[in-house]
Amino acid sequence: MRNKDIGTFYGEVPGLRKDGIIVPTEVRGKGIWDETGNYQGHICIVRDITERTQAENAMKKYARELEEANQLKDLFTDIIRHDLLNP
Repeated sequence: MRNKDIGTFYGEVPGLRKDGIIVPTEVRGKGIWDETGNYQGHICIVRDITERTQAENAMKKYARELEEANQLKDLFTDIIRHDLLNP
């Protein structure tokens, strides 16, 4: 009997659309065997993940902006605290 994980694949790779544009894709593949363990072929699912990638990038950008705003807030409160303690 064979191991079920042999011949499986998952990954994110660039894909080429029919209009010639390269887009990020998610690929899942799996080998197919018969009852005796002989390889019969494989099946793959390819999905365009452009929207997900754009959303992830937007979230990362927003997180960076929040971090910068938080640092400015900390600087501002430190300056105010210093000014209040040392009139």
